Amino acid sequence: MPKHSKGSVVSSTFYVWYGKVSARFKSSHGAGVVSAYILFSNVQDEVDVEFIGSTLEEPQTNYYFQGNLSLAHGKNLSTTNTNTDWHTYELDWTENSLTWSIDGKAGRVLHKNDTYNATTGVYAYPQTPSRIQISIWPGGDSSNAAGTIAWAGGLVDWDAEEFEDPGYLYAMLDSVEVECYDPPSGTEKNGTKSYVYTKNQKDWTSDTVMITDEDTIIGDLNASGLDKKLKDENDDEEEEESSKSSKSGSSKTKSSDSSKTSSSDDDDETSSSSKGSNAKTTASTAVTDFIQNMDASSTSRGDAVPMTGMISSLMGLLGLFVSYVLL
Repeated sequence: MPKHSKGSVVSSTFYVWYGKVSARFKSSHGAGVVSAYILFSNVQDEVDVEFIGSTLEEPQTNYYFQGNLSLAHGKNLSTTNTNTDWHTYELDWTENSLTWSIDGKAGRVLHKNDTYNATTGVYAYPQTPSRIQISIWPGGDSSNAAGTIAWAGGLVDWDAEEFEDPGYLYAMLDSVEVECYDPPSGTEKNGTKSYVYTKNQKDWTSDTVMITDEDTIIGDLNASGLDKKLKDENDDEEEEESSKSSKSGSSKTKSSDSSKTSSSDDDDETSSSSKGSNAKTTASTAVTDFIQNMDASSTSRGDAVPMTGMISSLMGLLGLFVSYVLL
């Protein structure tokens, strides 16, 4: 996390729909500095392990359903110093329960049945295909809300010596291991390549996910990946605008995002922070049929690497992950 930046994110280019995900990790340190290891879906289901730099022996666990940032879901665990000591943080995520473990010892279990909302008739339980994301970000930046700064342990000391040498604060990632579980029984399958949310649904829950051979399409780095027909629609808009301009004699031209559209293993550049970071995306429930890439199983290992802005180094070591800096 360079001085006065928004931090950095390492994100998998594949999605997991239930499975066991383990990361061997060292957090950063310092008031206001938040390190995070999370699962995050396109509809903002989220499972967190977060590390506040001023309380290094109390990793925080949390979960969110479709972006509802309820503060009642958090629970602290206990371990030795998360900045100086390597620990393995495991998320064992099934259709009916979620277990957070540190170094093989379970510290918290959430049961889906305990998340039922009688008013909505929906289980407020993370249940949609998710990417693995590891990040460092300044929760204690002065531009954040007062509640976020307080939760992050106070203001970031942007004059700390690390910002001079080596020039940034960092977390360390040694390895990530993923074991994918079978999808829920009854899941519609029309392929093996991607997860798609079915049309005309409202809840964005697990029963609206199907497995297909659809391709993943991204319009540009600001796109959400929500609409796989983005390119065709933008082409139509461009042609219409061009026609209008030629009739009026105007020299104005329209720039279309479709020129940047490409098929990719990664359907959006969603960054991850769970307490009000400017980087977090918003999923629109007005759009359907967006796609998430899937993979049966994967392991990513390499020499321990600091999470900084050195994108090429991270990409070389973690071939199944994409990283980017939030400046």
